[in-house]
Amino acid sequence: MPTMQRWRMQSLRTGWGMEAEPTAEGRKYLEQQRRAQKDKFKFCRLYECLQAMPDRVPLRKAFQLTHRAYL
Repeated sequence: MPTMQRWRMQSLRTGWGMEAEPTAEGRKYLEQQRRAQKDKFKFCRLYECLQAMPDRVPLRKAFQLTHRAYL
């Protein structure tokens, strides 16, 4: 199974996340989104990860986590 390196931002507290391409522009985009949508991404952390299922998680689109959301 192919894996892809990506920037990932997610918050277990709000239950939202987003991924971007593994470049400086991708990281900047996630930081801009974190500032623009403070209610969704308030407690997010930004890190680089290897995505095991790159076709299931679209780039630059917010997604809701299916587990571990502490509201």
